[in-house]
Formats: sequence, C-alpha cells, structure tokens
Amino acid sequence: MALIPITDAEIVKRWQAETSEGREMLRLEPLAELGGWHDIRGAVKRASRFAVLSAEELLAVGETLSASRQIKSFLRRGQTDIHCSPKHQKD
Repeated sequence: MALIPITDAEIVKRWQAETSEGREMLRLEPLAELGGWHDIRGAVKRASRFAVLSAEELLAVGETLSASRQIKSFLRRGQTDIHCSPKHQKD
C-alpha cells in the first residue's frame, strides 16, 4: 500500500482527528488487541471472480474478519467510554 500526499486541508484535519481519537482510545485501553490484519485485497479480488482460494488465503481472510470484529467491538466500547469521560465532554 503506497502513501499518497493529500493537499485537501479538510481531509487532513479529519484524518488527524481520527488518529488522535485512536491514540486516545489505545491510551485508555492499552491491552486492546489490534493484531491479526492481513492484506487480503488480492484474495478478495480473486474470490469475486469465483476463483478457489488456497488454505493460506482462506486463513488470512478469516483472521482479518476476526480482527475486524474485534476492532469494531473495541471501537464501540471506546466511543462510549471516551464520550462519557469528563475530559471529552463539551462545556
């Protein structure tokens, strides 16, 4: 995955805010498990053309789906915790 420079200030601000929020959530929950991600774009593309995936590709897809469920659950819990903390409440 290549990084591409972005010049749109609004996109940069939004991405920086997302990064800050993620760092804050990890600070509040340092033991959160965020591993298990694989680059499965090739496997997904092949599967969309009805190709048979190898055992390794299927394992990578399964681990990535599991990791995405874990992060979704973590983010839902974290959003509730962060928005309820006094530090993040609006005056």
